[in-house]
Amino acid sequence: MKKTLLAAALLAATSAFAGVTGFTTYDYDNANDGQGALRYQQEVQVGAAVDTKLGTFDGSVSGRWATAVGTDGQGGFELGYTNGLKLGPVALKGRAAYGRFNQVTAGNVEYYSLAAEAGLPLTSTVTGFAGYRFRDLANSSATQNRFTVGADFALSKTVALRAGYAFTKQDGVNLNGLTTAVAVKF
Repeated sequence: MKKTLLAAALLAATSAFAGVTGFTTYDYDNANDGQGALRYQQEVQVGAAVDTKLGTFDGSVSGRWATAVGTDGQGGFELGYTNGLKLGPVALKGRAAYGRFNQVTAGNVEYYSLAAEAGLPLTSTVTGFAGYRFRDLANSSATQNRFTVGADFALSKTVALRAGYAFTKQDGVNLNGLTTAVAVKF
């Protein structure tokens, strides 16, 4: 009897998370400001995505650290929606997101972001990707254009790792960096 109840509880708990993917991302960018000073920014997100018939909805909490003149830390959240289609072997995805963070020097900052990405399977466990993201800070004149290229590695049926190069143009400054992510499907 106890085993039956335990099995039913385990099945119910597993079913509740079906179609849910937990993820964490880490992005790092840096540039020389032309006067010998290094400018960098880092962003970490931890969240979950839910697949539905209408597309994928996701939410995350985030932390950002940047230095240009001094150091500035930020914490916030992001909500997004992704949908896509396949053209032959190429998977195309589009994403729209809204976020908000509390910047130490500027207070609350809201932004929206629009992104597009193409993925092409290279082997049974490796998929190459190329993407573009535009991010606009709604209550300032700052914008960000980010181009990424890299690969997704299927480590198992439920765990994937992403690694890639990123080029970002933000406020007239060119930044080079990396983008990484780990995703776990439940």
